[in-house]
Amino acid sequence: MRSTAATAVASEKNERTDRFVAAHATRSATIHLHAPPDRVFPLFTPEGERLWVQGWSPSYLWPADGSARVGMTFLTEHEGRETTWMIADHDPGRRAVYTRVTAGLNVVRVEVRCAPEGDGTAATVRYDYVGLTQAGNASIEQMTEARYAEWMSEWEDAINTFLTTGSAAHG
Repeated sequence: MRSTAATAVASEKNERTDRFVAAHATRSATIHLHAPPDRVFPLFTPEGERLWVQGWSPSYLWPADGSARVGMTFLTEHEGRETTWMIADHDPGRRAVYTRVTAGLNVVRVEVRCAPEGDGTAATVRYDYVGLTQAGNASIEQMTEARYAEWMSEWEDAINTFLTTGSAAHG
C-alpha cells in the first residue's frame, strides 16, 4: 500500500506591499517496487526514466553522455514548457536529489530514496514545489495530496510493469 504525506499549500498576499508571494507545498509518497534497489534505482536517473516514462526525452547539457552525477544538467519539454534540471545529490542505489526550474512557473526539488523491502524496494518520492508566478502558484494548488497519490500510483504501476515485462506500458 502506498503512503502519502503532504503539507498545506501556503500562499498569501502581502497586504502591505501587494507583492507576489510564492506558494509552497511538499508532497511525498512511498511506492513499492518488485525488484531490489540496485535494479530499481537506475530507473530514477534521467536515462533510466526513458524506459518507463512515455515521452520522456531529456536533452543533456552536461555531461553530454547522460551519465548521472552531481551537477548533471539536462532539459526536458512538457506541454510546451522547457524545464532545466540539475542533479544536486547522487548516492547510487540509495538517493538522488534533483532541482528543476520551469521559467515562469515553478522551482521544484525532487528527492528519491530507495530502501530494501523484502525482495523489492520501497522508493520514497518527495516533491517540494515553490511557485514563481501566479500561474506557478495555481499549478501547485492543483497538485493536491489526492492527485499526487494518484500520480505516484501511476509511477508504481509503470515501473513494476517495466520490471516485470522489460518494456513500458504506454497507454
